[in-house]
Amino acid sequence: MSISSDNKLLFKLADYFFVLRPTLWFPVWTMILCGAGGGKFFIREDFYGLLTVSGLTMLMAAVYLLNQIRDIENDRINNKLFFLSDEIITKKNVFIYFSVLTVSGVLCLILSSNWSLSLSVAGILIVTGGMYNLGKTALKNRAWGSIIITALGGAGLLVIGWFLAVRGFPLDWLELGAYTCAFTATGLMTMIPDRKGDELTGKITFSVKYGKLLTARVGSILCMSAVVIAIIQEIQPLIIAASCSLPFFFWASVVADNRAVNLAVKISIFALSVAIAVLNYPLYLIAMIIYFPVARIYYKKRFKITYPSFTLNNY
Repeated sequence: MSISSDNKLLFKLADYFFVLRPTLWFPVWTMILCGAGGGKFFIREDFYGLLTVSGLTMLMAAVYLLNQIRDIENDRINNKLFFLSDEIITKKNVFIYFSVLTVSGVLCLILSSNWSLSLSVAGILIVTGGMYNLGKTALKNRAWGSIIITALGGAGLLVIGWFLAVRGFPLDWLELGAYTCAFTATGLMTMIPDRKGDELTGKITFSVKYGKLLTARVGSILCMSAVVIAIIQEIQPLIIAASCSLPFFFWASVVADNRAVNLAVKISIFALSVAIAVLNYPLYLIAMIIYFPVARIYYKKRFKITYPSFTLNNY
């Protein structure tokens, strides 16, 4: 991981961006866009709209930082997320970064034109992020708690999108259920590659307690449920994405190895992101096309790994 002196400053600046895990912003924004359901966002195409989007993204990034702070030893065992485990960025600096992002995100939302609604949305991110990460009994460290908080997180993101698009009430509970099944299925699958590190650090996730095979099978059942509900409700992006993902989930539930599981996870996220972008939000597709090549260059030059990728790199 040696870096030439000429590029040291550039890489250091890039480190402080990529430690925020921007690759994982896309699944979050994808769920928010799914919740919007193709509706026109209330977000204005001006400075106030920029404040709203920036505030939500800052809070999202802060939650990812908090997750890394809590999982340093786990990440070291699983050989991923090198920033803190390899002390590329100090824990003290990450705490400062987390605090700045949290305060800045809330301030952006307060200053936005729809601050009361935006703060309600921010509350969903902060509460679910806190429940997921904080305390000795953090829900992510418990078998059924990890499923519950994953489902709540997915549902919360959908509700955020629903609010931002001002789709009105009541919520479409079947649509909410379909997307939550899909999100929870993917969340369950991500626990399988982390099983070794979770077990060694005393975390009793669903995968640790019940094993890889059962976890993958439950994930497949949830994915199939998402397909069925999506067809009944005519949820076009989810029909496309879940149908494309289902064969990979089924295969993962047969072999239950990390390669098959990672492929199922990444196909599901990619398919839903592309589907919602092509069908409803083409500018989102442009953002993905710009970001992912840049990210691959950074990770290849910085860590000698191919990421983002459909291969095994569990980062």
